[in-house]
Amino acid sequence: MKNVSKILWFSLVILGSMLAYVYAQASESTEKYISEQEAIEKAKLYCEQTHSPSQKEPDNFNTKLIQCGQVLEATGWTACSEAEKSPDMMVWYVSMQGLWLHWGPVPADGPHTPISFTSCTVLMEAGSGQMLVLGSN
Repeated sequence: MKNVSKILWFSLVILGSMLAYVYAQASESTEKYISEQEAIEKAKLYCEQTHSPSQKEPDNFNTKLIQCGQVLEATGWTACSEAEKSPDMMVWYVSMQGLWLHWGPVPADGPHTPISFTSCTVLMEAGSGQMLVLGSN
């Protein structure tokens, strides 16, 4: 009976160790990158800092966690090659709809009117959330 108890105890220890290892690996792989929600919040902030606060709450979000080398094929955007980043680097692609106003310099003649943008797209490093490229139209 003692041998059965020892075998059971060792089996439980080994099983527990394996479960802890698997959990640690899974946690590590998902914690390497900022979350989708964090990427959206950072992208909204980058769009505001570049132009102005959106005149309406941004919506119609399109997010992708992809390798830089896949951005052109997945989105049609040449941002990774423009930023001269490694094709293997993981990035968040975040696009959204809104209404941002960009006030340029005051013209010498005529009224000072803003340029409006209805979409804003941000490409950022997936680990840090640092912006690589921002595009608006």
